[in-house]
Amino acid sequence: MSAVIAEILQREKISLEKRILDTWLKRAFYDPAEVVNDKGALLHSLEELSRRGLSVCIEGIETRVNAQGVETVKIKLADRDKALEMLQQYVQMIKPQTQTIKIDGLSDEARARLALLYDEETPGDIHPENFDPQTEAPDHD
Repeated sequence: MSAVIAEILQREKISLEKRILDTWLKRAFYDPAEVVNDKGALLHSLEELSRRGLSVCIEGIETRVNAQGVETVKIKLADRDKALEMLQQYVQMIKPQTQTIKIDGLSDEARARLALLYDEETPGDIHPENFDPQTEAPDHD
C-alpha cells in the first residue's frame, strides 16, 4: 500500500514541478504586446488570457476612481527578469554537478585502486586522471 501512495505522490510531484516550470517559462518569455495594448489596457478579457495561458503574466490589476468619478485601471505585468532568475536557479539546481579533486603525493598503486572504486558510470565521477598530482584541479564555484 505504501508503494502505491509513494507512486501517486511522486506522480503528483512531477505534475506540480511541470506546472511551476511552465508558469516561470511563460512569465519569462511572454510578449507584453500579447497582453496589453500601447495604452496599457488589456487586449482580451481575463478569461481569454487564461485560455491562452497568458493570465500568469499579470501580477495585478488595480482600479481607482478619482474625485471626478473617472475610473483608471493599472495593469501590473509579471517581472520577466525575476522569472528568468528563477529559471536560472532551477537550471543550476538540476544541472549535473561534477567535482574534480586533487590529491598530492598519491602513489600509482593508490591511484589505480581509487580508479577501480569509481568507474565512469558513478555519479559525481572521479577519474584516474583527476588524481595526477601534477594536474591542477579546476575551481568550482
